[in-house]
Amino acid sequence: MSYKKSEATRKKILDAARARFADKGYYATDLKEIAAGAGMAHTGVYYYFKRKQDIAEAIYAEETGAIIEEVERVRREETCDPLFLCILQYVMIVRRLAMDPVTEACFFDMINYRGYDRDEMKRVRNSYYAALDELFKSRGMDMTDDEMTIYILTSDAYAKALLAAIKSGVIEYSVEEALDHFFRHLLLPDLGISFVEYTECRDRVIKYLDERKTI
Repeated sequence: MSYKKSEATRKKILDAARARFADKGYYATDLKEIAAGAGMAHTGVYYYFKRKQDIAEAIYAEETGAIIEEVERVRREETCDPLFLCILQYVMIVRRLAMDPVTEACFFDMINYRGYDRDEMKRVRNSYYAALDELFKSRGMDMTDDEMTIYILTSDAYAKALLAAIKSGVIEYSVEEALDHFFRHLLLPDLGISFVEYTECRDRVIKYLDERKTI
């Protein structure tokens, strides 16, 4: 007899995992603790997720989807330019993925592009990095697929190395200083964005996010 998976049960598992990851971190949490938080036997979790990593990646996918949806909502409803959207997306990625104990293990250790093919990289470009692609086009730089893939790979590695060094205490930067360093060393020289234009836009993004405390 086959059983239909319940979305409600799946959500309970993910909610329990979020709570445990937030409290103890991904690596110190085991499946039995997640199952207990969901009010079920740990064997029942395997019906929905084969590994703890699968649970973490499902949570990560929800968070990245929420970021993409928010950028799209802002594009539709707010008066903003591509630079605003790009900075907004990067700031949300850092706040909601890199610096959140619920998702940091995925951001730093699990999500990489080594096993991606060209179709998957194109999907990433048109979703996760859509705001970046739009910014390049707005500045008259219609990059080829290979050029954009190289930029995504190098900027992703740069950001992860910088943020990991901050989290380990190797660099005594705040998250805001790290983001500022990232933008000034990648976006500004590559796109010919002036420091004044950048700082004005960055300040508008931070104000916008601070006013929307749910983000």
